[in-house]
Amino acid sequence: MKYIIAILVLGFIACNDPVTFNSPQPTNAADENSFPEKLMGNYLSEDKYSILTIDSNSIVNTYDYDEKEHKDSLDTSYVLKGDTIFSKNSDSKEKVVIKGDTLLKHVHFTDTLFTITDSSLLRYFKGYYFLNIKSKTNSWVVQKLSLQKGKLTIGHVSDSADLHKLQEITGTVEDTITIPFSLTRRQFKKFLRNEGFSNKEVFTKITLSK
Repeated sequence: MKYIIAILVLGFIACNDPVTFNSPQPTNAADENSFPEKLMGNYLSEDKYSILTIDSNSIVNTYDYDEKEHKDSLDTSYVLKGDTIFSKNSDSKEKVVIKGDTLLKHVHFTDTLFTITDSSLLRYFKGYYFLNIKSKTNSWVVQKLSLQKGKLTIGHVSDSADLHKLQEITGTVEDTITIPFSLTRRQFKKFLRNEGFSNKEVFTKITLSK
């Protein structure tokens, strides 16, 4: 079932962030050296499949859940022999629990989403933290991070509603998402007021038992 895990990881990394900016946002804001203590901790995803952990300089998502799959839906690149799934294309294999026609597997893996470096910058503006991740030269993916009443929200720039807002604010006429947007500080503030970063993931703060 490793192919399913790979899809989950790639899906989370992509996170629907095709719209980029030509520089870290907001413009002229200072780079933070660490996350504030109030943001640090553990957060449970809405689907309860993962726990997001924020420490002083990174965000890590740990997936931990039981996965079910019908025998007949197993991908054709895999074969079931006894209680083990073998890949036809590599030497990988995985143990599973078989209950009737259902395959059960416990999934556990971690994915580092953000670490403060020269190419991953943390900035603060108007009560929000912004994750700036360099994708290539003069191209930055930006996400908005906020915490209110125990709810952590990561806002992504969607490829439809937010794209239209950015085109209106900047006067951009190109009907494309391949060109990084160039925003002034005032324009970025207007994008926030217009409810930019509309594609949101929500996590609830929890205390893990020791």
